Amino acid sequence: MDYPEIPLEMRQELDRLRSSAAAAFQLQDWEAASRKLDETYKYLLAQQQRYQTRFHKGWELHNGGIALLSIPHYEEGVRRILLAYVEDALSAEVGHEKVIDDGLAGSVLRGLKTAAALLNAIQEVANRRKRQELPIPGDPDDVLVEALAELKLNYEEARESLVGQAEKSGPSPKRAIEDLVRPFEKRCFVGGNYFVGGPYLEETRQIVSKEGFDPIVARDFEMDKGDVHHRSLLLLHLCRKAVFEVSVPAGQLMELERCRDYDIEPLLVRHVLPNADPMVSEMIGSMARARVSAYSTCEELAELIRDYLRS
Repeated sequence: MDYPEIPLEMRQELDRLRSSAAAAFQLQDWEAASRKLDETYKYLLAQQQRYQTRFHKGWELHNGGIALLSIPHYEEGVRRILLAYVEDALSAEVGHEKVIDDGLAGSVLRGLKTAAALLNAIQEVANRRKRQELPIPGDPDDVLVEALAELKLNYEEARESLVGQAEKSGPSPKRAIEDLVRPFEKRCFVGGNYFVGGPYLEETRQIVSKEGFDPIVARDFEMDKGDVHHRSLLLLHLCRKAVFEVSVPAGQLMELERCRDYDIEPLLVRHVLPNADPMVSEMIGSMARARVSAYSTCEELAELIRDYLRS
């Protein structure tokens, strides 16, 4: 996907806002996380007016939706994830909008049976705007309204069905550490900035699983707010392998620093755009005495993980 570059003048404030929201999300303080994510989203909306350009806002919206679903506030949670899907559609290359179904927002929404027609309409609106070189909205709600109009639906009608399904499915049940059944040799810790969902965090989980390993993702497990750090380190200690996505350093650095103590040689990966600079902070690699491997596509990521797990 094409993510418009963030100007240097706004990066410091954006990083501050995102880091604050990340801390609340990783502590599973859903009320605070939702509030801080909304603050970050509104900051990006305002900066679009200042710079007269569009910035990708999908991860603020998606994770804000996840936080709201976890409270649970289903109505607004579903809406934010729909808007995240719009952001993905607008950022996708022209003619390749279908790939967003495998993304974070797409993975959530495609599980709601009545969502398919609306998601297809969103893709079509985004494709048409880009293909015909029409203005690309800075507010994803504009595309959502246009897609609903093409289906001759209003949001209230669509919402009733989608929210009803989300309420029925509810939040995913949490795992218990005591219930781990896969042997130690077949457990792989998956670390990343859970706040942004990766990047490719869900894909990493699936790749690890396909290789016959149990992907141990800390946020999948039962944890008290004051026990997140201890329980995350315990989960890491219970694994033979570990894959860390370090594109957006955050809470995963706590676990990464302990890999040497637990005699784990981790795989460190970082997503970069094609032909972009793959350099990362030397501090990150030195924490676990490991090299950071760059990838641009899910296929490249899968190859890195497969080679690591089979070694």
